[in-house]
Amino acid sequence: MLFQGGGYTFNFRRDPRVTSAKLDELATSDWLDVRTRAVFVEFTLYNANVNLYGSVIMLVEFLSTGAPIITQVCQSINQSIG
Repeated sequence: MLFQGGGYTFNFRRDPRVTSAKLDELATSDWLDVRTRAVFVEFTLYNANVNLYGSVIMLVEFLSTGAPIITQVCQSINQSIG
């Protein structure tokens, strides 16, 4: 599905305690509700030992019936030095 414009974002913090507290706050304030159509989680990892990047995108789409469709994409890129 194509998702255009609009929506809200939540940026994870480096401190796990701060992130956990913010996620708890979102849960108690019903940030996700019956009008939520999709939730994306995207992050990139880097392993300096092997100069490897990993990209992960997870998506949960909610149909009008309420049924979820779950998709995930994982990619790795080895950057050559030189």
